[in-house]
Amino acid sequence: MFSRPEYVEGMVGMETAVRSDKTLKRYYRIINRKFFNDELPNNVCVRYVNEDDTDEEERCEENYFGWTEEATKGHSFVIVISKAKNPGPTMTGRCATLAHEMIHVMTWNQNLKDDHGKTFSDWHETLTKRGLFRKGAVLRSLTLF
Repeated sequence: MFSRPEYVEGMVGMETAVRSDKTLKRYYRIINRKFFNDELPNNVCVRYVNEDDTDEEERCEENYFGWTEEATKGHSFVIVISKAKNPGPTMTGRCATLAHEMIHVMTWNQNLKDDHGKTFSDWHETLTKRGLFRKGAVLRSLTLF
């Protein structure tokens, strides 16, 4: 459901667009502090697909809710969120996708090769036990499903 695309030849947007969206970065910090015990790096760029992305990434936006890649230029990772797959005025879907991608950051060095396998599932279960999906866990008016 929230798969990350494989590397596509010519995919250079990750290297050129490394400015975080302020709202997404705020949610990243809240989720990191409350549910990952502040273990994720702070120098992660969290952004939406933007005009600097290549055609390949724009096509990814139509197929994936979000994805995570190692970054350059002072960031350890880039998390990219698709507005096309996470529409609407509320942040519910976007924060659910963000939390999903944050698991990829957490598991990057542990066993990212399994992508959505056991290591990933174990972290999803940990976040569930820590209350991430309870009503109001991230913000009072927000519920992640």
